[in-house]
Amino acid sequence: MRQSTLRARGLRAGISLIAAATMTGASLVGLATTASAAAGDVTVFGLTAQSAPAGVAQGPDGFLYTANYSSGTVSKVDSNGSVVANFALGANTGPTAIIAGPDGNLWLTLAGTNAIAKVTTAGTVTSYGIPTANSRPVDIAVGPDGALWFTEFNTNKIGRITTAGQVTAEYAVPTANAGVWGITPGPEGSNRMYFTEYTAGKIGFITMAGQVTETVATPANSRPQGIGLLANSVWFAQPGTSQLGHLVSDTTIAQLSVGAAVNDLVEGPGGGLWLTASNSILQTNNQGGVVGNYGLPAGATGPAGGPAVGSDGNVWFAVSGSSQIGRAASGVVPEVTAAPVLTPTTGITPGTPVAASNGTWNYASTYAYQWQRCSTSDVATCANIAGATAAAYTVTTTENGQFIRAGVSASNASGAAQASYSAPVAVGSATPTPKPAPAAATGPTASIGNGASVQILTPKKQKLGKRAVYEVVFTVTDVQGAVNLQFSKGSKRKIVSNLPIQNGTVKYSWKAKKNWKKGKATVTATYTAAPTSPYSSAAVKSTVKLK
Repeated sequence: MRQSTLRARGLRAGISLIAAATMTGASLVGLATTASAAAGDVTVFGLTAQSAPAGVAQGPDGFLYTANYSSGTVSKVDSNGSVVANFALGANTGPTAIIAGPDGNLWLTLAGTNAIAKVTTAGTVTSYGIPTANSRPVDIAVGPDGALWFTEFNTNKIGRITTAGQVTAEYAVPTANAGVWGITPGPEGSNRMYFTEYTAGKIGFITMAGQVTETVATPANSRPQGIGLLANSVWFAQPGTSQLGHLVSDTTIAQLSVGAAVNDLVEGPGGGLWLTASNSILQTNNQGGVVGNYGLPAGATGPAGGPAVGSDGNVWFAVSGSSQIGRAASGVVPEVTAAPVLTPTTGITPGTPVAASNGTWNYASTYAYQWQRCSTSDVATCANIAGATAAAYTVTTTENGQFIRAGVSASNASGAAQASYSAPVAVGSATPTPKPAPAAATGPTASIGNGASVQILTPKKQKLGKRAVYEVVFTVTDVQGAVNLQFSKGSKRKIVSNLPIQNGTVKYSWKAKKNWKKGKATVTATYTAAPTSPYSSAAVKSTVKLK
């Protein structure tokens, strides 16, 4: 019933393995170690008694929110599992599903009062009635049109409501008494919403224009419920037959036995699916094969349901029977997307207090710090300053004429990430040394230091006289400097200089002239880091077949 708002992180995640293996400078031995949990370690946290949560959503403010069916409330929960607030929806509202909307608010289906509710992160509640009486809305999802689409279990319809609260349409499903249950946006570019029919045992889709199509039937008594995406493909849970369904095409389903009556699913931060069941949560690989079945702790009573990926990178879910919220460690530690920054960066002398930002991370809960002293601006000369483990550091006379930098490591329940460092800044009259030129390119991926990498993406083939797009992608978004591209084949050369880097990516459309010979051409990208960048220069290369 809960679809992931996350998509496969693709390149940035894929080349982070190289980044992790090529950290530069001294290690942060002064950082305290963080206890980590193995993938699938499950912890539960109490909500208000008899709240019976039905679903969980990650809010835009970093907090988790639960839709509490029995108490008619929404609980606001921090990443430690502590309830910081409860918002009343009203008596007998019966919220069944909750998501974060594109407008920065939480949206819920209220099965008990036949309405859709909007809840701000501060707890202001607005309810919008559904025109068809006794529709019993079950699930809700954000569509590619920016509106919210919801299922009506009792009245066999799919509704659409704008973020302004206007129910613009309700579209009938062809099969009578279908029991429309789960809903999810379709694969990227499909411009559809896909849904499950619990009673009729079918999968269907609706276009943004409201055209409804029932595409394929599921096995008898399968009772399809939750539906979502994995690797841009539609998957759904079938508790009646303990199966996971994969929509290979609009008319073809691949069935996988999972050994449990799974009711809902969400795409994990590291790929694969996480499935909720009666008294456990299951983990699959990208092909839907079960790689772990993790039972609820003693004292926790399911069913588990309504899973969501939290901002800490772990999977959170409702534990209805014991009125708890559960957390399953995903095994994914935080990943950095922008290095820490020091303030100030100039005019620093002994006695100057300098502060370090955390940088920008995915899936982080807590942070640890370690300041370093560097004899030159070359990070290879940096060493830890004993006891300097706060977010701020006051420069001493020892650093005069040298450089300082800060390292930050982020942690979550799955463990701690390798540290990311700020660029070194001068103390007193210290003069930075020029960054070394990049080493010759040896392949399509290279380290730029500080836990980051760069990769060149080229098409496999390109027709002479036609254009094709070439990309240079970094694992971080705060890259400073410029990129040069060189296309070469035999005596032919094409050099493009000083391409700008935008949000960690360079794109260039190259037209291969017809006077170039057919065959394999080499494409080289050279990144020259800015003097104040926390990263190093690097070169990468790949090939393209001209035809």
